[in-house]
Amino acid sequence: MKAMTFLCMLIAQNAKDNDETYADEGDFENDDGNSETFEVLDVVEAKFGGKGAYFRGHVTKCRSGGTYDIQYDDGDVEKDVGATHMRFVSLENVAKGQAVEARFGGKEAFYPGTISRVHGDGSVDVEYADGDRETRVPSRYVRLTSSGTKKKADPSLAIGDAVEARFGGQDKYFPGKVARVHSDGSFDIHYADGDKESHVEPSLVRPAKKKAEATAYDDDFE
Repeated sequence: MKAMTFLCMLIAQNAKDNDETYADEGDFENDDGNSETFEVLDVVEAKFGGKGAYFRGHVTKCRSGGTYDIQYDDGDVEKDVGATHMRFVSLENVAKGQAVEARFGGKEAFYPGTISRVHGDGSVDVEYADGDRETRVPSRYVRLTSSGTKKKADPSLAIGDAVEARFGGQDKYFPGKVARVHSDGSFDIHYADGDKESHVEPSLVRPAKKKAEATAYDDDFE
């Protein structure tokens, strides 16, 4: 991991000062992922499979072609993800006192602490459990640790259930079945026409209206 990090990132901080200040978070902002360069261990959000909603995870590998491997917070792993499907996480809506883990000085290790201030640019001030402090820490170095931050899966839907989902976030619903339920509340859907979609937001999925329609096809889910 150290070798990979060295190749992908240059860390300006060489010492652990008691109150270190980062550059403006604007240096890291990414509206649509078109021009950003990410580094190993960066906390990011990415579109799983290049479709639908963004899901949080971190970069595990930087590839020579300008793509990245990502391990998502729900345990899924995706390789060769393009930067156009990735973005840095803004923490501007996170509350003061939120429990976090942050990479002090941009180094590899994460240390526990709490957010003491949230800046309008999405960066945060962190007070560490050992008494150290940092100001304007970029979101790429911060991950939330509260168990309440993860969205629970809808208990009313299970693998094999007949549903209707808005493929690609479209307005129209299409019939399908639940192939997998993720811990963040999203679903993998196998559609009746053969299409498949991963990490579909719960807001885009509803139970099938008629059981008769649901039994018109019968895919196997392994």
